[in-house]
Amino acid sequence: MVSELDSYIHGKQRDYDQIRTEILEFKNILIVRFENAEIMENLDHSLNQLKVVITKRKNDLENDKI
Repeated sequence: MVSELDSYIHGKQRDYDQIRTEILEFKNILIVRFENAEIMENLDHSLNQLKVVITKRKNDLENDKI
């Protein structure tokens, strides 16, 4: 799993990000994205979102759904 924090630069490098995303997804690597502002304004919510994603991913791996 990759957790990515997107800032203003993200909008300027869309092609690069798209290629990187395709490579990571091909390798079955889950990408979780957050905006920088989202982290700064509500860290607890972002951490809870990560916990949900990690738990689901773990369960999927244990049940061979991935």
